[in-house]
Amino acid sequence: MTTDEIAPELLASIQAEARTVERARLEALDAMAGPGLTEIITKAKTEGKQPGDIAMECLAVTKQQLNASQTTSALARDAAAARGLPAGDAPAGKPQEKPEAKGARLVAAAFKLTRPRGLARASLNGHRN
Repeated sequence: MTTDEIAPELLASIQAEARTVERARLEALDAMAGPGLTEIITKAKTEGKQPGDIAMECLAVTKQQLNASQTTSALARDAAAARGLPAGDAPAGKPQEKPEAKGARLVAAAFKLTRPRGLARASLNGHRN
């Protein structure tokens, strides 16, 4: 059927309903607007997508921004707490053990666990049990 074959009143009613539905779709997409969502919403409008079609994508972007915001807030709180302290007053970290010293300590600990005490002393003194 073509538009010429439809009664003018019916065609006007269909067109009015289509405009109403399209206006509601665009308003719903606009209501989803938020930081970082402009591109997603603009693309949805031009491609005829419904709000439900892009909801998960918008949620992912919003969650990512929330995590970034929380991280920034935590860093700002930490910086505010340290404001006014000279750098020398910062707590010192635990000194790092040199790899060679750590290796020697681990080997010594392993031998202590695997050799019986009496045998270790006897071999050091040149005696056998």
